[in-house]
Amino acid sequence: MCATEIGLDFRDAVAKATRQNGKPVVEERILTQILYYLPQLYQLNRDLLRELEERVAHWGDHQRLADIFVQKGPYLKMYSTYIRQFDNNVAMLDEQCRKNPGFATVVRGFEMSPRCASLALKHYLLKPVQRIPQYQLLLTDYLKNLPEDSSDYKDTQAALGIVKEVANHANDIMKQGDNFQKLMHIQYSLNGQHEIVQPGRVFLKEGTLMKLSRKVMQPRMFFLFNDTLLYTTPVQSGQYKLNSMLSLAGMKVSKPSQEAYQNELNIESVERSFILSASSATERDEWLAAIATAIDDHTRKKITFISSRSQEEADGVCDSGAPLGSKAPIWIPDLRATMCMVCTCEFTLTWRRHHCRACGKVRKGHVP
Repeated sequence: MCATEIGLDFRDAVAKATRQNGKPVVEERILTQILYYLPQLYQLNRDLLRELEERVAHWGDHQRLADIFVQKGPYLKMYSTYIRQFDNNVAMLDEQCRKNPGFATVVRGFEMSPRCASLALKHYLLKPVQRIPQYQLLLTDYLKNLPEDSSDYKDTQAALGIVKEVANHANDIMKQGDNFQKLMHIQYSLNGQHEIVQPGRVFLKEGTLMKLSRKVMQPRMFFLFNDTLLYTTPVQSGQYKLNSMLSLAGMKVSKPSQEAYQNELNIESVERSFILSASSATERDEWLAAIATAIDDHTRKKITFISSRSQEEADGVCDSGAPLGSKAPIWIPDLRATMCMVCTCEFTLTWRRHHCRACGKVRKGHVP
């Protein structure tokens, strides 16, 4: 089902809910912005199809097609506008679903209907972007099969130039679209309701790492984005339980100081801190580089957005000397500490192991 038709059907679903509630479930201007240009694109493609079918039906009388695309050129550029506004419109849809329970109910009900084939509304909003590359392929193939003295040759070149200009914008959004589909896939793989799809969020890396718990290593699935690290537990085939969303702001990643644990890396964040182990030193280094690069990029962008603050505040964004207790400490297992990690005294029956809740180190604690 094409997105333009889905757009009309979704508007009908909203209108039906409005009649049932006796009041609008969403402001008309917001709904119009979310479905931005879909009615116009629907009409444009209907007109194109009708005119192309008429030409094919009377091909012996008028062996030309490309002039139709040339005539529709100014209207085809609506796709460029639609593409430029795509992220904003999807963000508006997400915002309304969060703030407006009635509207969110309509969206969920519509997505579960046979008409939507259980696909997200966002999936269909992305589809118009794919139409222009299809037109480009059609015109390119048509031009290859035209002799240069054909009456339609110059119009086909002109039409192809128009479509290519729009396709350049479409190619950019298609890359974003691949990222969007990945975000949606991750969101659907998490148990419960979690908003993984966010404007500007980019998927970077995923994989299974062993997490050091109190006594043993346990497998955990991690998803790295340009602003956060998802820490999850596999629960069944392709499904995960979300444990934490760790912001990259203020995060630190490092190798352990002891050479014996060469496949490990330390994650320190405000929300959680822990030790991870990869299957090899190479895999560990890949994760280390990916997370460190993501942290650096996130920090640079954040500093850009706080340019109105004082330099001292800006420096605070990447300050590695955060006050003790401002970050969750890495919990050092008992067996890894044979002596106090502060004074190096050995543990005894009266001076027992004690985990500092602020720094996570194993220190000596007196047993009375």
